[in-house]
Amino acid sequence: MLFKQPVTIPISDKLYMLIEPYEYRWQHGINSYKLVIPRGFETDIASVPRWVWSLFGILPDGLHRAAAVLHDFLYRYNKPHGERLTGYYFKLDAFGLWQDISHYPWSRKQCDRLFMRVMREAGTVKWKRRAMFWAVRAVGWYGWDR
Repeated sequence: MLFKQPVTIPISDKLYMLIEPYEYRWQHGINSYKLVIPRGFETDIASVPRWVWSLFGILPDGLHRAAAVLHDFLYRYNKPHGERLTGYYFKLDAFGLWQDISHYPWSRKQCDRLFMRVMREAGTVKWKRRAMFWAVRAVGWYGWDR
């Protein structure tokens, strides 16, 4: 099965914008979840210096792109002390009906675990996804606390 990546365009040296909504679905136990990122969301794909991009082969259109966009979205809008989006962005399938659970705050660890899961599903090679995961675990607090 082909993994659907978000469609982004560059809008500056460091920022990219979604040109259409991006939807990611996953299963956890008996529950189905859906996260919808709205068109126009801006992301930097990887919040590390550009020399790190070169070192690890990070590309703005790489296999990790969906994971990075989802991670940026959650770090910006779903942390307990952060800004909240009003709308129908995070959903739970309750007996065939999608219920809005956007008010549910994520922990940083949950965001980082979803980042790893999406990279794995997208086909990011093991060493690269582990390096990127441990990088966000080590220094992601900086973006989380802002």
